[in-house]
Amino acid sequence: MLQDEELLSMFLEYDRAIQNYTRFDDWYLWVQMHKGTVSMPVFQSLEAFWPGLQSLLGNLDSAVRTFQNYYSVWRQFGGLPEFYSIPQGYTVEREGYPLRPGVTPQTQGRKTHTHDSGHNGLQAAPKGPETGS
Repeated sequence: MLQDEELLSMFLEYDRAIQNYTRFDDWYLWVQMHKGTVSMPVFQSLEAFWPGLQSLLGNLDSAVRTFQNYYSVWRQFGGLPEFYSIPQGYTVEREGYPLRPGVTPQTQGRKTHTHDSGHNGLQAAPKGPETGS
């Protein structure tokens, strides 16, 4: 995508809408598709890729702030729950078990682009469902 100007241009247009409608205090909330109003103030583990993508696009300050939010949840629970209520600070029970991208691989990507080793402890985290063991 980053090598194709047309795809990058399309993504940047979507990113403006994402930043405008879903971003609150460096969290990205679920919003109503037609109105852009918040439908669920939750973080889901499937969103763990976002700081890595922000880093690839050069949005390093935003990537670090978003990562700090996600990492605070990791520290609270020893891993990422499938769903986390941002206002209440606890997990949300939902049916199903979505496959999720690893926060650890995206941390390595962010570290590569920022040369920041501030989250090295994450790489030594116990193995669990996210790593398949």
